[in-house]
Order: sequence, then C-alpha cells, then structure tokens
Amino acid sequence: MSQLKNEIENEDPKIRMDNLLAGKKDRRRSSATKEFHGNYLRLENKKNIQNMMKKNRDSRIVFCDTIAKINKRNKVQERVLLITNRNIYNLDPSSYKLLRKIEINKLTSITMSTLPDNFFVLCVRDEYDYLIVSSRKTEILSCIIDCCKRLSHIVEIRFMDNFNYRITEGVRRELRFRLTNEGVSTQLFQRQKQKQKKSNN
Repeated sequence: MSQLKNEIENEDPKIRMDNLLAGKKDRRRSSATKEFHGNYLRLENKKNIQNMMKKNRDSRIVFCDTIAKINKRNKVQERVLLITNRNIYNLDPSSYKLLRKIEINKLTSITMSTLPDNFFVLCVRDEYDYLIVSSRKTEILSCIIDCCKRLSHIVEIRFMDNFNYRITEGVRRELRFRLTNEGVSTQLFQRQKQKQKKSNN
C-alpha cells in the first residue's frame, strides 16, 4: 500500500491526464495550460464542513470548487463540489449545506464526450447519476482517479458522444454531442419510465 501511495504522490497529475485523454477527447487550448490547485474554496475551517467530514471519516479535501449541475428537470443549478479521500459532496453554494453524498466506492463509471466540452456524468451504483458542467473537469477527473487508486476501487472512464444516464429510478436521459460551426452542441432527450406489463394470470 505504501508503494502505491508513493507512486500516486510522485506521479504528475497533468501528465497522467494528458496521457489518459490523448486520442480520446479533444480539448480546448486553455485546458493544457491550466494549473491544478484542488481546494479552491478553502472550506476546511467551516464548522459544518468539519462535522460532515468527521461523521463520514474523511481525512482531507482533495478538490473543492463551484460547478453547475443539471437536475432531473433539465435546470442548471449552481453547486459546490467537494471531494475528499472517501466521498463526493454536493453542497449548497450559499450555506454549504449538504445536499447529496456519493461514496467514491459506489462510482461505477465517469462518462464524457470525445469533443471539447465541459460536461461529464458520474454514474453511481444503486443511485441516480450526476451530470456536472465544469471548466475544471480534467482536474476533477484526476482527483477522483487518485482517490479510487488509494481505495483500490476500479472506475471505468468512458468516452462517447451519445449515451444514457439515470435521472431517477427507472428513468434515463439521453445525452448527445455534436460538433457545429459554433462549437459543441449538447442535446438532452428524456426516456420515460417503462410501464410494467400486466400479468395475464
């Protein structure tokens, strides 16, 4: 375990992400020059954050920044995304009240397009998925990969321009990306929950 920890700490996260995304995802020019700072909002001294982390046995904040999430009604909501060594938290940006907790061990995959956009989906076992928009998506992905390695948890990284994700129990939404003259076009199509067939018995 100590050898793995040393490998992670000695690994340059930007080089690792360049290698991971090369040939799989187009990136904006500015993406290559962005520095990774992790804890942008510095919330570790807030009492409610300390209590939340203590309750969930978190030892440190690895990433914290304001992001946008797309809810099940297709509405854009500003949120704070706080990632620790064990959990991913969705916080209210005004009060920092906890709105959702995702255990990193419950992540099954992270899905994004092959195009230069800022969307990605966290797919969660036995829960609804989480659609996020952030200009720091590469850094967020790097932080989650680090945490998964330390927890010996495998999460699949998927690149596709047309995919479904779960917004509620039994309801999925289709997300389509395409390149236009104006940039990347993103379209959302909801697939309604299928009604169970009545038994003839």
